Amino acid sequence: MSVKSVRCLVAGLLLSYLGGALAANAAPTCGAGDGPAMELRVLAAALAADSDRSLVVSVFDDGCVQLHRPAYRRDAGDFRLQLAPAALDTLRRTVDHPALRTFDAKRVKADIAAAQRKYVGADGRAERYSELDADRYEIHWRSAGKRGVAAWTGLPGPAQTYSDNESLQAFHKAASALQALAERSDAVRLDGGRP
Repeated sequence: MSVKSVRCLVAGLLLSYLGGALAANAAPTCGAGDGPAMELRVLAAALAADSDRSLVVSVFDDGCVQLHRPAYRRDAGDFRLQLAPAALDTLRRTVDHPALRTFDAKRVKADIAAAQRKYVGADGRAERYSELDADRYEIHWRSAGKRGVAAWTGLPGPAQTYSDNESLQAFHKAASALQALAERSDAVRLDGGRP
């Protein structure tokens, strides 16, 4: 075997090894080009603005779920899991709720303010609920070709306090269902980039 043949063989083996390693680390992306069918973003308000402080749960039409757990979490990183078709259908029904489709944060805040005026504390003044450094929740979804978005700052406190507010309950239920995916132990860690 000539020196040139050995060099070609070594170079071929090296390229084959590197190509296989790169392919293993470059996991295919979820879904098609339409982007996520549903997505939850939770922005932790109590952390510095320039830090990695967003939990992101992206669910695609094929049931593939991409997760980004922010740096402040012990289990930080990017992960992927696959939902069974029945679980995906249940999640779709939860997120595409009529009360969430018409969610209006200003109207919900006005409803809460009206409810707060009904409660009078021991000092004779109306009690107010507020949450300092509350996390911001954003839900994005696609339904019947249309995109929807709803956002609220501060869960679960208001949802527990104002359990008769249908819009807030639908938002809380959808956010909780999506956020529960980020806690699943069967999520597989991805090497590399963010979702």
